[in-house]
Amino acid sequence: MKRKLSAVLSASAVLAAAIQVSSGTAQALPFTADDAVTAQQPAQLIALADSQAQATAKALDLGSQEKLVAKDAVVDADGTRHLRYERTLGGLPVLGGDLVVHQDAKGRIQ
Repeated sequence: MKRKLSAVLSASAVLAAAIQVSSGTAQALPFTADDAVTAQQPAQLIALADSQAQATAKALDLGSQEKLVAKDAVVDADGTRHLRYERTLGGLPVLGGDLVVHQDAKGRIQ
């Protein structure tokens, strides 16, 4: 019972964060042919997401004390990327502050 409740609460928090993130306008992040990463290269994709974390935070209008740390990444067959970040505020982790950023094949945040 506790696991089900925990899973439901976690899913609700992720959904709430996704709704807040998706309400903005689509903005393109710097993206070059060198950034094209296949699903077979998850470590490189996470490193790329981490290198774009500051630009992503700015595109999402996060505060100056908020930072994003890339934790996971998935690439769809059409090149769409789903980047999971954890947020920190003043260097401290934000509980329930994880979010997923969806980018199209050209790097635009959806």
